[in-house]
Amino acid sequence: MSSFQIFLQIIEVVNIRQDNPKSITEFLDAVVNEKVPPPGKSIEFKCRSPKGVLEKYKFSRRPDSDRLIETLNYDVAFQYLSTSNLMGLFANMLNERRIIFTSTNVTVLSAVVRSLVGILYPFSWVHVYIPVIPKTMLNYCCAPMPFLLGVMSNHMKDVNSMSRFMDEHVLFDIDKNTFIKQPFQDVQTLPDHATILMRSLNTLNPHSSFMFSFGRKRSSDLNTSVANVFLNFFLEVLKGYRQYFDPNTSAAFRFQRNKFIDDQNNASMKKFLGMFLKTQMFEVFIHHRVQDETDDSESIFEMSLNELEAVQKKTQPHKKS
Repeated sequence: MSSFQIFLQIIEVVNIRQDNPKSITEFLDAVVNEKVPPPGKSIEFKCRSPKGVLEKYKFSRRPDSDRLIETLNYDVAFQYLSTSNLMGLFANMLNERRIIFTSTNVTVLSAVVRSLVGILYPFSWVHVYIPVIPKTMLNYCCAPMPFLLGVMSNHMKDVNSMSRFMDEHVLFDIDKNTFIKQPFQDVQTLPDHATILMRSLNTLNPHSSFMFSFGRKRSSDLNTSVANVFLNFFLEVLKGYRQYFDPNTSAAFRFQRNKFIDDQNNASMKKFLGMFLKTQMFEVFIHHRVQDETDDSESIFEMSLNELEAVQKKTQPHKKS
């Protein structure tokens, strides 16, 4: 994940050169000749500017960390989207919809889409995912499977011309912080405790419709706070899930989904889990836990879940013998 920072730096240069396709090609040719540096190191190379001046570039990679929150810019989406729209897109992703994002700025487009994928942690988007899709691949917008696609605004005319071939999808304009197309009511599928998530986001950003400039200095505290808000949502959703693995059954059926749902006390949580536990992202999550349980035992999610369950165990009233 730390190497994504280099990708963002490359995208920023491409954005600056967007009016000169030849200079973009020359720049990218120079980039692909470089190897991805180790965590904490940099790549350095020279390339001519659009005006022919030889310029030196240095792109640095963050040190790796086992704390995913420290290596992703979770707050980028929060800076560009109002709280209600962020919640809507979050719900769309949990329902694995087809979602198209558009912006006039390639850096913003890529960063916002990547940030939205980040808030799904500990889950991963396992479907088609292209933060900035080139014009030659716009036919992916007609794909029947779930997708997250970032389309530059100047390509939207081409996308609209294909609308009759496209299945139902979400279309969001990042620059205007507006749903151009939102055929789903996915927010209503979220459990009741999602209201805590929304209140927490509003507390972090009381003026939730305000748009920050991309160049504004960001706060690492805000990044961590946004990450923790979404992490807490998933901790509440999955608390106790590890008790529902049956070691006596085959790996494919080891997690007792129906029992996990039935044991929930909250009706809205039962309804949400009835939907969410059927998604591909949950399938992959459980598969990794079954196949690689020891590898994930020290992830920030599993450690946080340990802490939450320990606190709840202490606060539960003791049964009299």
